[in-house]
Amino acid sequence: MIEINELPESPPRLKVDRAYEELRRLIITLKLAPGSYIDERELMTKFGIGRTPLREAVMRLVQERLIVHTPRRGAWVSSLSITDLQQMLEARATMDALIMRRAAERVTDADIATLHGMLDAARAMVATQNNEEVVEIDFQLHSYIAQCSGNVYFAAFSEQVNSAMLRYWHLASRNDQTLPSWANRHQDLVSAIVSGDPERAEEQARQHVEQLKGNLRDLLI
Repeated sequence: MIEINELPESPPRLKVDRAYEELRRLIITLKLAPGSYIDERELMTKFGIGRTPLREAVMRLVQERLIVHTPRRGAWVSSLSITDLQQMLEARATMDALIMRRAAERVTDADIATLHGMLDAARAMVATQNNEEVVEIDFQLHSYIAQCSGNVYFAAFSEQVNSAMLRYWHLASRNDQTLPSWANRHQDLVSAIVSGDPERAEEQARQHVEQLKGNLRDLLI
């Protein structure tokens, strides 16, 4: 695989985008642990860029609350917070119930085929214990379910909350009990949508968030 510092020379904006994507990936996959100091010199070398594009990338991540920046002191990866997590889960419990209800009412045959394809891909990743890929497919699956709701605002809100939760998802994927049960839990979500029963779909969404809450509570407390 090509390392980022081996990629061809890019215009300044592309350098910022590349640095942002790579730094964000390191943070959300917990390769840069919560509380880690952002070492500018190390990252400039790793990404093959100068200080200005790196700082632009850092400030984008400050806006996403993944990095905390203090003038004259530097920047750190933000800590995982049980308070933030509780608020995210509260938002998901409410929004996912609505999304699943609407998805059950509006899902198409093409949507159903796509959802089953995503489940098959995830099962392959689970079998190889590729946790990072499973989390990525998990995110994509929830994004697609939100699109199935037929409401662009539901979809945008869902993506915003789930993006903020990605570090917590990666943390949960380290639980030995989480990965093996992934396929069954998400199969239940898809089956509830395919059933066309809004009540069943809404209840399944609430159960799904409760399961996630339990997995994360054990890890964070």
